[in-house]
Amino acid sequence: GRELPPPTARERYIQLLSHFEALLTYKGEYTALREMRSHAAWYTKGLHGSARTREMLNRAASVEVFREIVEGLIKDS
Repeated sequence: GRELPPPTARERYIQLLSHFEALLTYKGEYTALREMRSHAAWYTKGLHGSARTREMLNRAASVEVFREIVEGLIKDS
């Protein structure tokens, strides 16, 4: 086996969005949005601007806003 490099910021954001979509399917909007706030902290740990990113995601009042924020992060990375 070969050790792979750690995932890029873009790869982390893509996985975060995929995880969020799965939570929406299995747990519904209310629970998924609240649970994903905790998970988002893990996905963004150590990334440039992660404190600001977590703040934005924690303030997201709806699924649409959360999704827009993450999609913007993917686009900008």
